[in-house]
Amino acid sequence: MVSPRSSSSRLMNALVCIATGSEEMEAVNIIDVLRRGNIQVTVAKVHDPQQHYDPSNLRVIGSRGVKLEADAHFDDVVDQEYGAIILPGGMGGAKIFSENTKLLNRLTKQKKSEHGIVAAICASPALVLTKHNLLDGVKKVTCYPSLKDKMPHYDWHDEKVVVDGNVVTSQGPFTAVFFALKLIELMVSKEASQEVAKGLLVH
Repeated sequence: MVSPRSSSSRLMNALVCIATGSEEMEAVNIIDVLRRGNIQVTVAKVHDPQQHYDPSNLRVIGSRGVKLEADAHFDDVVDQEYGAIILPGGMGGAKIFSENTKLLNRLTKQKKSEHGIVAAICASPALVLTKHNLLDGVKKVTCYPSLKDKMPHYDWHDEKVVVDGNVVTSQGPFTAVFFALKLIELMVSKEASQEVAKGLLVH
């Protein structure tokens, strides 16, 4: 299936990765808000190597014990093209992302693509993007404030959302809605983002 493109030729679809220990408030808010903005969202389970792999099990237990259900296993959708690849936070989930070679390689490819966005929130900018040198050419970033010391070589901003090139970073659960709204603005249009924000009573 060919995914629709915005007027900027950016693919209007997104891959949201989740894993055991992902921050469920961030994951759900991101998925929900993007879908309100008519972005096709695929939720992909990144396998925890400490657990038995069961191809029929798409369930993930989040950082607060909330059960989340993915659409597919990451390995089954990794080769598709996406307008954005998005990493929610949560220390446990970020650790699993950080140890998954296929995901790291896919993020590297996405970062180098002409129209692709790499987006991460909370722990993931520090524990995944910085740790694995996925921020080449990026200067401005943010993450969960207590982890900013893990990003010493970047211009860390105490802002809800920071955009630098095709990399979007954000701080945590409260900022997840603003993070997703910014992605709609970048992938679709500012007007589309404002319309979704209006429906959410975000002022």
